[in-house]
Amino acid sequence: MAGRLGDTSERDYARKLRLFSAFAEPELRAAIASLRVASGMRVLDAGCGTGEALGWFAAAVAPGGLAVGIDLSTTHLGAARAALPSSALLLQADLQRIPLGDAIFDIVWSVNTIHHLRDPVAGTLALSELLRPGGRLVLGQSSLLPDMYFAWDAPLDPHARAWLLEAIFRGTWGERLRPYLSPEDHEALTRLCDPHDKQFALHRPDFHFVQTFTLAVGERASTR
Repeated sequence: MAGRLGDTSERDYARKLRLFSAFAEPELRAAIASLRVASGMRVLDAGCGTGEALGWFAAAVAPGGLAVGIDLSTTHLGAARAALPSSALLLQADLQRIPLGDAIFDIVWSVNTIHHLRDPVAGTLALSELLRPGGRLVLGQSSLLPDMYFAWDAPLDPHARAWLLEAIFRGTWGERLRPYLSPEDHEALTRLCDPHDKQFALHRPDFHFVQTFTLAVGERASTR
């Protein structure tokens, strides 16, 4: 049965989200550490996906704290429930109509989510209303600046390889670029993007990939 986002087995991003979390875990954990999360805090992960960051926040605010995850996708929440402890608080809801009271969280964290909303500004304002005075809204976005691919003498770790294979090379090149390339260039690109070809980019020892991750942190004013 389809979920509220129309998410079915054909529209399931849970695997892709898990791969991204594994690929970007050092950077995501560093970002969370920079927020100085402490026990007893209340944190909301808005657009929690498959729950990896929510689990890290839950560990950081224990004991006595509260970590809540919200997502609209039935598939994502199911994956999060399977991976997180039974005590994890998960809620299926629209980020622009969150059924929670105002001014209750110390941190609202939302990564790779706001750009999916029809009105990102309205969504940002709705999330900011959930913060107590002095609380912080943390918006993160990968690839806000262009990704870069170039030669470099550095082997890929397994998480990076799995993420790149899924997000960059699986069905994202090929025919859509044919009108813009000569037949020779299109053939060369196809070989670079084909995992079964000996010229596949991820088989090359000189392949390197840089993906940007932008984090914006705002604090709610203590007085209005």
